[in-house]
Amino acid sequence: MFSIFGSFTLIPNDPRLTSPIYYLSLNTNSNQQLVWTKPDGEMIQDLKQIFEELKNIFKFLKLLFQT
Repeated sequence: MFSIFGSFTLIPNDPRLTSPIYYLSLNTNSNQQLVWTKPDGEMIQDLKQIFEELKNIFKFLKLLFQT
């Protein structure tokens, strides 16, 4: 199995808060499946749900950087 993955970290405004790490991986095994791993370890394989998660993250980042 070959795997390509990336990760990103959200940097909170308040340094006392923790910063979650998100992983997005593309497994190039026989399933050719895209997998979203949330900070709590939950893995999402449904593409619609992955896109919803990404949209929510980008909305959050947009609000974060507007302040």
